[in-house]
Amino acid sequence: MNTPNPSSMSKAERLELALDQAELAVRGFREDEALALLNEALRIDPVNERARLMQAKLQLRRNEPREVLRSLDAMQQYGASMRASRDRLDVQWMRAESLARDGQFGLAIAQLEGLLDAAPQDQRVLEALASLQLRDGRVSEAVETLTLLCTLDPDDAVAARTLSDLLAERSPADAARALGRVTPGKRRRAAQCCRAAGRLFDAEAHYGELLNEQPGEAQYWSEAAALAIDMGEMLRA
Repeated sequence: MNTPNPSSMSKAERLELALDQAELAVRGFREDEALALLNEALRIDPVNERARLMQAKLQLRRNEPREVLRSLDAMQQYGASMRASRDRLDVQWMRAESLARDGQFGLAIAQLEGLLDAAPQDQRVLEALASLQLRDGRVSEAVETLTLLCTLDPDDAVAARTLSDLLAERSPADAARALGRVTPGKRRRAAQCCRAAGRLFDAEAHYGELLNEQPGEAQYWSEAAALAIDMGEMLRA
């Protein structure tokens, strides 16, 4: 196969060649080569949307949040059109992710809230938002976000357990209710919440299920034994 000669190509053809080669380099994890090709493409066409997006995504993959933010700012400065709504959402997501990685949690949260205006039930965005709210100490906001997540997906064990943990200090009963339908991924947390709420027979049933499912888990046996002591003391009283 003959290699194209850039000197005999039009500007548009050289741009397309650089972008195609950059995409191949990204797929082959040749990141430095890909960035060099993208820089070449942007010298040809500074407002090229495809090049700017590829550059920002690659910088994010390399965990270079400030470089991502510079690339996105340049995209805005040059007035890239972002014709597809999916591309606009990708840009907002990358900005939020980069701000979070740079420790700018408040700005990252504002970006994610902007994403929710366009996609209010996007679970990926809600999960990221809850995580950042917790990291920024916004516990009451995180509770609201996690409650919405659990409403959208009652089987989301991670969201349910996290919500339950946040409610546990305030009310063990609320913590237990937050789990909703008890699935295997929630069962241990349900047992712990029921024990804390004084629902010892419910806790016993959950530990029984846990030990049937995972009889070799020593921690479950230890917690079940502690529960048995509690139940013995309750019966003696």
